[in-house]
Amino acid sequence: MRFLIFLLFFFLVTLILVPFVGPNAGELQDWVFWNLRVPRVLCALVSGGALAVGGLVFQAVFRNSLATPSTLGTASGAALGASLLLFLAPEFVRDFGPGHWGNLGLAVSPLIFAAFLGALASLGFVFAVVRLARKTSETDILLAGVAVSFLYSSLIMLLQYVSDPTQTVRMLRWTMGGLDRGGNYPSIVLLLFWVIPALAILFFHHRELDLFCMGEEIARVRGVSIGKKRALLLVTAS
Repeated sequence: MRFLIFLLFFFLVTLILVPFVGPNAGELQDWVFWNLRVPRVLCALVSGGALAVGGLVFQAVFRNSLATPSTLGTASGAALGASLLLFLAPEFVRDFGPGHWGNLGLAVSPLIFAAFLGALASLGFVFAVVRLARKTSETDILLAGVAVSFLYSSLIMLLQYVSDPTQTVRMLRWTMGGLDRGGNYPSIVLLLFWVIPALAILFFHHRELDLFCMGEEIARVRGVSIGKKRALLLVTAS
């Protein structure tokens, strides 16, 4: 096991150092490497890691490997919130280009707040449906989340159908994602501005996450407020 860990570490270090070995490729290639490729790779690492942690929190809270922001409706709610903003007020959303410190792109765009509010609204809707149905088990919450996710996906397709081609393309670009415009150093800094506090909150609640993995009854016996802690963890992961 130690040999495998050492081998993995060696390969990671090699992958990091290889681009810096060899003859100088020229000023243009240096600019492309440092201003396009490096920030996009870093942005992919940070955003991918954040998504992985979010999925981990959902799976720990619900004790189900199928529990993700997608199955619970959070991802669809975020996409619906962004699509609604693009449909109702496209003038508030400006396009942005890579490498401009004066134009901070999606990280400070109203889109990010619309998506966050959409994710929170989706969570609230799911728990409201579960409460009205008087169902509180993890399976019931997941099933309600799947139903809400399908509902929001249908609403997104409806918005894309009634929108003009420009708005439809912008909605599709948001839902598909990409690093061609947001992969720059300002976006990385502002992404860390959101990710680091969320990771800190999750770190200070690692005990609750461990207890959730053992079951709600054990967590409740150990003094965990199930409703409040579950809401806090899910909102943070969103």
